[in-house]
Amino acid sequence: MTSLTSVHDNDPLYEFIVATKQQFSNSPLSFDNERVFAMNALLNNAYLYEVASKNPLSLQMAMHNVSSIGLSLDPALKLAYLVPRRTKSTEDPKVVVDISYRGLISIGVETGSILAAAVELVHEKDVFQWKGKLSPPVHDFSPFDSNRGGAIGGYCIASLPQGGHIVDAVSLEYLDKVRDGSEAFKKNFGPWMNWESEMQLKTIVKHAFKWWPTQNPRMGQAIHLLNTDNGEGLAELVQPALPAPELEPVNQILSDQEFPADFRKRVNDWVKRAINTNAFETCKAHMQERIKDKRQLIYALAELDKAKPDQTQIDAASGT
Repeated sequence: MTSLTSVHDNDPLYEFIVATKQQFSNSPLSFDNERVFAMNALLNNAYLYEVASKNPLSLQMAMHNVSSIGLSLDPALKLAYLVPRRTKSTEDPKVVVDISYRGLISIGVETGSILAAAVELVHEKDVFQWKGKLSPPVHDFSPFDSNRGGAIGGYCIASLPQGGHIVDAVSLEYLDKVRDGSEAFKKNFGPWMNWESEMQLKTIVKHAFKWWPTQNPRMGQAIHLLNTDNGEGLAELVQPALPAPELEPVNQILSDQEFPADFRKRVNDWVKRAINTNAFETCKAHMQERIKDKRQLIYALAELDKAKPDQTQIDAASGT
């Protein structure tokens, strides 16, 4: 195989990689490292090299995207890869950056939104019990069992810097809608055809990050890249939230004594967790999902609303 040194001197593709060096000045990544990873990827994949040779500008754009999303091409990390891809059957293939679900989680960790996250598919024969968005589910299965049945959905559980968890679950119906929105899948090619379970896990993380307390442009850019440039699914598709119950107006103040002590304690625990994790909207959705009695829900939402910082406090904390 041609040595990397000779490629630096003679290969025209190297010039397109070098052209992105300035872009890495604002990136957490080292250009010197990423150029080596990129050239190694090209030299070790004949089809990728062929596609890059025919469309070198796509290689240059892919390297720009690597610098922007800040995920290394180091194959040992398994966060991002240069791959050849077509989003439509009628177009020529191009070089794109593929981001794994591990890469998406890594962005969440690096930007301080979460401490860690895990994503799992749930199969027909698994034991699964949903505990809500703020508590880990019960999920018993053997990872070595090849007879767990088909996937029925999946979930992502993220640990928050302030303590506690946020859990997001999506159905197989939602995963299939995203898959069916891929132009490549409609033409029977692309990553959904060859790597369905990996794509399902990635889709779950894409959906879950919306619930993470701190949003970051890097994550938004990465997901936009995957859904549009890479043709993985519908960028605008969002799983419908549980409909909020219609609450009748209540003018009087609800007395604490109207409700059982264990219910008031549960609400108090939820509110404390929302305060500690700055996850008020998540807590609200959790209450709307778990509390079926209208008056109890009105009480719980009122307690949550009282705990929210007002705009004056927010401005003071931000120094504005």
